[in-house]
Amino acid sequence: MKTKMENVILGAVLALLLGTSLGFAQLPVVPGFSVEVYAELEMPTKLCFAPDGVMYVGNRNLASSANSAYRIEPGGGPGSISLYGPALIKAGAIGYDKDGLISGTPGTVLAAGGFGYTPHFTAIFPDETAQTLWQGPFINPGDIAFDSTGRMLFVDVTDRNVYQSSGGTPTVLLTVPLQDAHCMAIDWNDNIFISMGHFGNAKILAYDPQGKSIGSPILAGQVTTWSPFPIVFGKGGVWGYGLYVLVNHVLMRFDSPLESPGIFTTIGTEFSYGSYTDMEFGPDGCLYISSQSGHEILRIAPLDVIEAIQAQLWVFPIVIHRDMGDWEIMAMLRLPEGIKRSDIDLGQPLVLYPGEIEAIQQYAVQCGGRWRPRTTVFAFFDKAELMDSIPDDGPAELQVAGKLKTGQLFYGYDTVRIVSWHRWIPWWECFFDYDD
Repeated sequence: MKTKMENVILGAVLALLLGTSLGFAQLPVVPGFSVEVYAELEMPTKLCFAPDGVMYVGNRNLASSANSAYRIEPGGGPGSISLYGPALIKAGAIGYDKDGLISGTPGTVLAAGGFGYTPHFTAIFPDETAQTLWQGPFINPGDIAFDSTGRMLFVDVTDRNVYQSSGGTPTVLLTVPLQDAHCMAIDWNDNIFISMGHFGNAKILAYDPQGKSIGSPILAGQVTTWSPFPIVFGKGGVWGYGLYVLVNHVLMRFDSPLESPGIFTTIGTEFSYGSYTDMEFGPDGCLYISSQSGHEILRIAPLDVIEAIQAQLWVFPIVIHRDMGDWEIMAMLRLPEGIKRSDIDLGQPLVLYPGEIEAIQQYAVQCGGRWRPRTTVFAFFDKAELMDSIPDDGPAELQVAGKLKTGQLFYGYDTVRIVSWHRWIPWWECFFDYDD
């Protein structure tokens, strides 16, 4: 397997070779938002995010029978792109198994495909090793989504079934009436929306969590397209909670897709010709759109979005005994100069990753006076929850994130060492910096 550095170099070279010649020259027009090319890469398909903003991208390269997924670090650009995991067969569908319910390992990337080859559903673990979970009964998985219970759903482009799994072998939840059901979205009530453009008959169908058809077809008779078209629900804020649809060069939003399936608001126009394969909202509150034929991923951001702030993080103790010592983990985040204690949203608990563990207690202290304030945030987390999220002993990278009252994120990284009670630790190791 290639090293991480080799993958980063390969990704950067690939992006440089592709350049802007493969991407669309004209950016879409989305009033009130900025639009940029976030990444240029070969034939991206589906997208998913880890909580820290790392993006994973499916790759169904028609010129090759074996492909790897992509990993893109927050911020995008050529230097952020690397191949992720081993070569996989037409792994166009991709999802992020945050809690490990499907794969058994938190933070695993799920990649699925087939497209004329042996179908597969594969787990790419955090160390980039992989294991095939299933090779059927599906034929050609097209899109993966998770509902609020953690149940995984995926739609098969060929056999028209929507499959479900909570860790076991997938079973059929429902069957859609047409092929080419490439895209799926889950609303806040766990209703399932599926878009399809079979022979120009574009429509979006809705089903309840049990697979029963609900509402009237959305877009039926309003547009004609032979291409897959992506859909996604807004995550709040300036985006709202409506259903976003990108079809025929127009980005539109349905605020009440079940009650008013024919009424939408135009959000953006002048999307170039080509196959847009997915839309996903990132943890930064921006909308990301992949174009398979354009060889690029677009980022659409509200004009007032500010990049997340990186803070200095120290986690104590730096050597954590699984079965001994205190039952709490303390995190100390030192924010950049200029941020006051009153700027921090202490009503929202800080979150520790891996495990997405919320703080059980937190407070902030400000020093430096009125003109040069320097604020430090202290947060305490349940050690048992962290141990459940990290099954192996050894060095472990932790992240803690919080919010300012403006909604801007701040975060920091630190590395600790986890040991079991039966291993004796020399006293001098307690002062070793595991970041070195």
